[in-house]
Amino acid sequence: MSIENVLSIILRLVKHPSFTRTEGERSIPALIDELLDEIGLGLLQHGIQKIAGDPWERSFVWALLRGSSNNAVVLISHFDTVDVSDYGDLGSYACDPGALRERLLSRREQLDDIVYEHLRAESDWLFGRGTVDMKAGIAAHLWALSEFCKEKLQGKELPGSIIFLSVPDEEAESIGIMGAVEWLSTLAEKEGLRLIGAINTDYSTPSSREEMDSTMHVGTIGKLLPSIYVRGVESHAGEPSKGIDANLLLARIVSKISMNPDLADTDNDVRSVAPVTLKMCDFKDSYDVRIPFESFCYINYLVLRKSPKNVIDEIAALVNAAIVESLGDIDINIPGVTPKVVTYDELVEAAVSILGKDKVAQALREINQRLFESGTDSRMRCAELVRTAWNMSGMSGPAAVVYFSPPYYPSVKGGEDNPLVRAVTELAANLGTKIQHYYPYISDASYMKLEVESSSLDSLSKNMPIWSNKRESGSYNVPFESMRKVNLDVVNMGVLGFDAHKYTERLYIPYSCEFLPKAIHDVVLAAWENANG
Repeated sequence: MSIENVLSIILRLVKHPSFTRTEGERSIPALIDELLDEIGLGLLQHGIQKIAGDPWERSFVWALLRGSSNNAVVLISHFDTVDVSDYGDLGSYACDPGALRERLLSRREQLDDIVYEHLRAESDWLFGRGTVDMKAGIAAHLWALSEFCKEKLQGKELPGSIIFLSVPDEEAESIGIMGAVEWLSTLAEKEGLRLIGAINTDYSTPSSREEMDSTMHVGTIGKLLPSIYVRGVESHAGEPSKGIDANLLLARIVSKISMNPDLADTDNDVRSVAPVTLKMCDFKDSYDVRIPFESFCYINYLVLRKSPKNVIDEIAALVNAAIVESLGDIDINIPGVTPKVVTYDELVEAAVSILGKDKVAQALREINQRLFESGTDSRMRCAELVRTAWNMSGMSGPAAVVYFSPPYYPSVKGGEDNPLVRAVTELAANLGTKIQHYYPYISDASYMKLEVESSSLDSLSKNMPIWSNKRESGSYNVPFESMRKVNLDVVNMGVLGFDAHKYTERLYIPYSCEFLPKAIHDVVLAAWENANG
């Protein structure tokens, strides 16, 4: 399969829009399964698997190529993309790279010099939604799989097996890969496979000309979404000293947390970016002259080694300090003000002590289901459940409730002695480059392994309002047991490009279509040899 074949596959995939949670995302598995049929030469087992409990009724695509040993490498990718709202009036061309390029060239005055230079270098750059994130990654996997099928047909012994997985929903809450991990755990047991590592092909953006030659990572960063509900004291705006503005308290809290470099997680020479607020608002939906007495925010918190317990304890301490400081700075005329900070778990316990476990659980369940059926976002449902629990708790403000909203992406560090990690490290050494630790963007690779202690995960599950230990309508769940069983170290050998999620998204063709597919093939082969001893 030549570079032209790889590009042809990319174009077929890009021209099939597959925006997250749309009909295109539901239908593209049939195209990928068709591509597997074309490259498989009758040697691949492959199919489309429904995701159990998925409210959007989506599927993932799988393939299995058996070799002479049960040591298996897993290739993972996602086929959903963000939508094309960022393209404005060019949205109808976003999934047609040729037409898009022509129209972008006609808008020279809107483009910076680098983008325009890349547009003119047609043989080096491919523009369009999903080119980088991450349909070119799927094509790279298919090329490597195709080569192994050809080799097997020619009578060459394959010293191992390959599993291909391409899933939906990575751009939302990764329901696809979580369903696929459960399936993968069962498949490995049924087929007697020893899973030795996973290769993800999510994109990398080079920071220098040298990185245009190779960017590879071992492990992946994780993410938590700590959330804070703030309760002030209600009052008329004409008498502010008789109340406490919840927005004022929250503003002080956010100023202590958002973009605070001291909160960045570190592991040896790797450092995450600082936490940053993704949403902050009160609950007013119309004009009135009351002081806002309840507000909330949620915070993007990338982690390397910090656990959910580490993060919720850290956030709670900062919230408490911020509220105390804020109350000390304002003129209030409220006797006996004693601020408090509790976790969601503690809030529910307070409500249960008053109303009983069954009544509280039923109230929360009914509200969550009603909001889910109305299409309310998972994070807003969490906030509304905290409000509901607050109203049943008997507590009074000023106070704050610290909790988690979905999604949760565990970090994966991995081990240097893994057969796949050794293979990628050897490739990097031969290229004169260095393996980087922790892929820096959120990805489905987080669900290939679980390195967090169970006791710390309790801090997550007990403090996420829509958490359920089983997958059910309106709930959020992470398949921890299947992740521990699969237990795969992950490497990211991603395509290279710029501006994912922007209208100038573009793929660097020479690396992504020539070097990378062959590198994946060679790394899989070396991983098998390492595993076989």
